[in-house]
Amino acid sequence: MSHYIDVRRRAGPLLAVLAVMFALGGGGAFAAERDALPSTRLFQIIMIEGTLTGTVDTEGIPKVALDSLNGMKDFLPYKGYRLLDTALIRTAMHARTTLKGPRGRPFDVRLSVAPGQSGDGPDLFFREFEVSESRSLMPPASRSGGGAAEAPTPSPQRNLISTSFGMDVGETLVVGSSRMDGDQVALILLVTALP
Repeated sequence: MSHYIDVRRRAGPLLAVLAVMFALGGGGAFAAERDALPSTRLFQIIMIEGTLTGTVDTEGIPKVALDSLNGMKDFLPYKGYRLLDTALIRTAMHARTTLKGPRGRPFDVRLSVAPGQSGDGPDLFFREFEVSESRSLMPPASRSGGGAAEAPTPSPQRNLISTSFGMDVGETLVVGSSRMDGDQVALILLVTALP
C-alpha cells in the first residue's frame, strides 16, 4: 500500500491550507525574522586631493565637504582641493568599496559601523575605518627556455588611514588625511551619514 500524497492532484487544496495557516499567524515567524534584521544606513565616502602649493579647482566637491574642510583649516594646511572620487555605501554593519585616487590609482575603503549607545553619545560608531592602496598583481615573470610563466604575486599593501570615531546622522566628518608623493599632496577622506 502506498503512503504518499499525489501533489499533482492535491496541490490546490494544499496551497489553500498553507495560505490560511500563514494568514492565521503561521507567517508571524517570518515577520519577526524580518523585523529582527538590523536597519541599514546610507553613507557617502568622499576622497579629495589636497595641495600645499597653488590653488586647485573645488568644482564638484559637495558643499558639506567644503564646509567640513573649511572648519578644519587650522589643522589641514592645504591651499587647494580637488575631488578625486565618491562612493555611496548602504550597510547595516560592514562594507567595502574601491575609490580612484590620483592618476586613477585604486584605494580600498573598509568600514565597520554600529548604532551608538543610547543617551547623549553619537548616533553611530565606526569601529573601523581603513583606507589602503589596493593590492595589484605584478605581471607574470617570464622564464627563459619556453617554460610556463610564474603566477602573479600581489604587491605589498600600504595602509594610509586606520581610525575609529563616532558621528551623528546628517553629519560630515573629515576622517583623516595621508601625505602622498612627497609633502606637497595629500589624500583626504570624508564621510557623511546621510539621513
